[in-house]
Amino acid sequence: MTFAAVRQETTDESPLSQLAKVLAGPVDIVPSSPLTSADVVFKFDPTTIPADAAAPGNPLPTIKNAGIETYSDALGMWMPIPTAINEQAQELSAKVPHFSLFRMVINKIGEFTIDVGRKIKVVLTDVMTSIERLIAVGTALLKSWAQDFIGEFDESKYRCEPKSADFRVTIKDSTGLGKLAACVVRQPDGNNQLVLKNGLAVPMAFEAPGVPFVSPQVGTADTDQLEPLTIVRDLAGIMGGTSIVSGLSLGYMQIGPKAPEQFTVRGRLSWEAAVVDIAAGFLKLLCGKYCELGKGAVVLYRETLAAQTSGSV
Repeated sequence: MTFAAVRQETTDESPLSQLAKVLAGPVDIVPSSPLTSADVVFKFDPTTIPADAAAPGNPLPTIKNAGIETYSDALGMWMPIPTAINEQAQELSAKVPHFSLFRMVINKIGEFTIDVGRKIKVVLTDVMTSIERLIAVGTALLKSWAQDFIGEFDESKYRCEPKSADFRVTIKDSTGLGKLAACVVRQPDGNNQLVLKNGLAVPMAFEAPGVPFVSPQVGTADTDQLEPLTIVRDLAGIMGGTSIVSGLSLGYMQIGPKAPEQFTVRGRLSWEAAVVDIAAGFLKLLCGKYCELGKGAVVLYRETLAAQTSGSV
């Protein structure tokens, strides 16, 4: 059996890893013969705990807050694994099905802000284990999503110029908060476009039920901000006849030449997109950059979607 120290920069960190300090490793353990089960043991040395492992005004973490993580090449992430703590022997151990990259980490203590697609505040206490760090972040993500229901919209983005005089649009806001709006803008090519304002901090679904020649439009977001969840939203919107608009953002719908001069657009909370948001947050939390698609691939995907839906108006 061989042991090899691995340079820290050879593995990428995720937002979850920002809430812990590495005390030992990573170490690559290679068995000399096949194994079906093994114990990985790290000796804990309290003198190696850095002073910045605790936010000001908080106690330093102890062995109770330490744990063992393994690195997954397939996911590109460090994963906390169930760890047994022997305080008397000052040891951490974990049963694993095979050897790989392992390291010993310890939770930071205090309140911290991390970016998982949205900035969230996570509170880690001196009674939380390494596994409970993941649970704390997941809880904070859900809490942040719920608390940020109402946000501050940049009104300078909502420009209805030149406004088309051919259409009158009424918006029905299912939330009753008065944060949604819509207007029709005449584009340089002479076509009309419905601009949708989502003044809430959560994704909303806009639809014009029973109105012919008014349909969702894809490929309108800033390409520098394209993400996989935006693709999922666009595709879900096309299939469901809705335009799913991110929180505090704008969305668009196509208006055909035979569309009625007066119609109503309904806006409702999109639980489907909310689930996508939360799932994407968890993916970014765990996987870091490995869960993001290249911008070129995303743009190509959206252009393909646009081509497939052209002629639907």
